[in-house]
Amino acid sequence: MKTILKTEPVEAFFQRGCHLARLADGEETLPAERIIAFEDPADLARLMTAAKIALFRAAKERPGSLIPPHPPCTSAP
Repeated sequence: MKTILKTEPVEAFFQRGCHLARLADGEETLPAERIIAFEDPADLARLMTAAKIALFRAAKERPGSLIPPHPPCTSAP
């Protein structure tokens, strides 16, 4: 599932919500995405520090790069 961070007016937020509600009412598949929307771009800017942006870019380029490898399984004695 992808996560989208963006700015949008309140009206667009409610239009998107109504669209999703219609899909759900019609028993249609909802998009496999999470949208985190901010009305004020300054709020988004406070969230997105340079280090966090670099982390998001790394995760986008190599999605498995942030998952630590599992230790090898060992059999119980």
